[in-house]
Amino acid sequence: MVQRKDLLHLSFYEKSPYLGSDGPLRYRIEKSEEGEDDAKKKVMKVTIWPGPFSFDKTPEEKMSSVNFEFKEEALDEIAKWISEKSSEMKES
Repeated sequence: MVQRKDLLHLSFYEKSPYLGSDGPLRYRIEKSEEGEDDAKKKVMKVTIWPGPFSFDKTPEEKMSSVNFEFKEEALDEIAKWISEKSSEMKES
């Protein structure tokens, strides 16, 4: 189970992606942008995939991504979402 304390401070994601795992689930959290050119906004893109392979070695069709607002409070939501997906993966 991923908890908020397992994730880094928001300022870390400004500069670098974060990779982690929870049992068979692998995840990557990174700063990204969404929207049109004139209305782009900064988001936190969270990508999950089944292990054991790394992000670079996993086919895109095995990955799933969701965007969250780029704010400190979103890290609570991210931890909850990753934990839910990890539980689903363990059950299947």
